[in-house]
Amino acid sequence: YTQALAVAYLRLCGVVIGGWLLARSHDIACAKRSEDPEFYDSKRQLCRFFAEHIAPQALWLQREFVTGNDSIVDADPALF
Repeated sequence: YTQALAVAYLRLCGVVIGGWLLARSHDIACAKRSEDPEFYDSKRQLCRFFAEHIAPQALWLQREFVTGNDSIVDADPALF
């Protein structure tokens, strides 16, 4: 049963940890923007993209991890 959860769990961890690291990066970019506006604006733009397009996947992945693995666990291996 645990192995059936592994893929969803690892994908969820990737999105959540990536979001956490980019949030930290965004804070740094805001604080240091005056040093190199073009570079730090590109960092902020990347963080915004992640927040709008990638981070929302965490909700779906969390749901898959919690409730979506019954079809894997209940499957009869002989039928594959």
